[in-house]
Amino acid sequence: MKGLKKATRPPSPARATVSGVGTGKLASPSRRALVGCLLGWSDSGKTALAESTLRLLTHRGVPCAALKVTKHPGDRDAPGKDSRRFFDAGAEAAILGGGELHLSLRREAPPDLAFLARLFPDARVVLVEGARIEGAPAVLVAGGAESETELKLPLDSVDAIVTDRPALADAAGALGVAVLAPLDAEALSLFLEAWHGRLF
Repeated sequence: MKGLKKATRPPSPARATVSGVGTGKLASPSRRALVGCLLGWSDSGKTALAESTLRLLTHRGVPCAALKVTKHPGDRDAPGKDSRRFFDAGAEAAILGGGELHLSLRREAPPDLAFLARLFPDARVVLVEGARIEGAPAVLVAGGAESETELKLPLDSVDAIVTDRPALADAAGALGVAVLAPLDAEALSLFLEAWHGRLF
């Protein structure tokens, strides 16, 4: 895939360590959240990794949020549906309510860090599934892939790979790409801290 490149890391004074995770040393509300983008084929384990990481961090008192980006708008955007009618009338957002709320946004531009900060102002960690965000690390979830040719993205275009396959881990290591074990929420948390150069 041409045009894909690794995210540019902001300057960091030092790598983070496990000592700050969940110790109550949360960043001030004015600081932006640590954002991580989970990418990969459908059913590769992206949602399961996000779920385990969100569960771990919220248990430790870290406010978290998640954004699922999909190319399938579902039936809420179908002609004649109320939310579609609201959008056609000029609304930028529609919240559909009942037992739970669903936020629908009509955006021409892809999400970016500023958008995530407005959408999730209290979150210290935001996991984005299914999209790259400029300025955030790309974590490729390999699922059952045995070789680089089976991956959704080339290894040299991501910052980390989630795999338990030795050949992929070796190839990633040779490129300087971090290797995380599947469903290892602790490892993903530490990777985000280290990549962003600060604690939650």
